[in-house]
Amino acid sequence: MSGRIIAVGDPNQAIYGFRGADSLSFELLKDACSAKELPLSFCYRCSESVLRKAREIVPRIEAPSGTHEGKVETCSDKEQMLSQIQAGDFIICRTKVPVIELCLELISLGKRAFVAGDDSAKSYVSFADSLIKGAGGTNPELLQKVVSRRVENLKKNRKFYAARAYEDKANLLIVILNSPLMKQYSSFLALVQILFTPSRDSIRLSTIHKVKGLEANRVWFYLPELVPHPNAVSDWELKQEENLKYVAITRAKNELYYVWGKGENDNSRN
Repeated sequence: MSGRIIAVGDPNQAIYGFRGADSLSFELLKDACSAKELPLSFCYRCSESVLRKAREIVPRIEAPSGTHEGKVETCSDKEQMLSQIQAGDFIICRTKVPVIELCLELISLGKRAFVAGDDSAKSYVSFADSLIKGAGGTNPELLQKVVSRRVENLKKNRKFYAARAYEDKANLLIVILNSPLMKQYSSFLALVQILFTPSRDSIRLSTIHKVKGLEANRVWFYLPELVPHPNAVSDWELKQEENLKYVAITRAKNELYYVWGKGENDNSRN
């Protein structure tokens, strides 16, 4: 009780409120301890051009002297990104399905790529087995009916987070099962292992949530129009979405590229 507490945190990187993490934890801890706040305003990771984008969300962030200029650009389309992407680059997106679809496309083009996250290949295979057994096969319509019934039951029991998580994971599996790449691999397991097994000298794809704390020289912000998420409606949810955008921008050490979807390529928005 007579000791000191030193707490380090960034309220602008609070992005796990949907899991129960209090988005105001930094302020609550500061008030509870009557703490003195000492800012860490300098960012030693990002280039000046990246920091200019970050300041649109967090104006106080500063660049130390000698920070290189770097680059922030808009990609004309996904094809341009696919032609320029290199091993070691990050591709980040707000939601999982576009990440899975893009990784499958990169693999079909002969590029080394994987999807980063908490879920192992084994867990996806186990989940797929139960889903396929319930549907009696891999017919997309039958699979979707099984998913809809399960989601409805979870919602009836007021397990809304579980329902969303189940639906998201099921949709990912349906995307994989419907991929043309399924014909090139001996089993679903083989393709899933390639998708979710990290490897060196590869392109890393992930949601913004899963890239927090990491960095890369080049980052491709894929479909930035998905932020804020359409399910975010309350004030705290919209604040978390703004934080997600800040986290996405500040993963880039040198170059940041926005890759808008069709009809969304608007330079004024980035």
